[in-house]
Amino acid sequence: MKRTGIVRDERYNEHITDDYHPENPHRLRSIYTMLQQKDMEGHYMEISARPATREELEMVHLPSYIDLIASTAGQPARRLDPDTVASPKSYEVACLAAGGVLEAIETVLLERRITPSPLSGLRAITPRETALWGSVSLITSL
Repeated sequence: MKRTGIVRDERYNEHITDDYHPENPHRLRSIYTMLQQKDMEGHYMEISARPATREELEMVHLPSYIDLIASTAGQPARRLDPDTVASPKSYEVACLAAGGVLEAIETVLLERRITPSPLSGLRAITPRETALWGSVSLITSL
């Protein structure tokens, strides 16, 4: 039987993007509503989000990139590139999303009592310069 872990946190809705962007809060609200339906009970495990530490972020991203995103905290919304918008809470939400993924991985490893390895069935490959954003973190264990 497959078990699915879902990292859900209402604070993810504080990363405000354009209405057409896939990470907009309307999409998350729809997903969260779906997850609360009666027929979804027992089909997933909810995993709490936590902020990733700077050290954890640096395992994937260059310090200069983290500094750039951190500099947007509390500032008016601005476009970092044609597809990436940073709103006042985006850095905080990005840290929560990254920490949520790490919590999901840890939960899967603990639940299955396996040792992390390239053969464990759970892999994450992320270029160092990809966006920090990730509003909903989903991990499915094999």
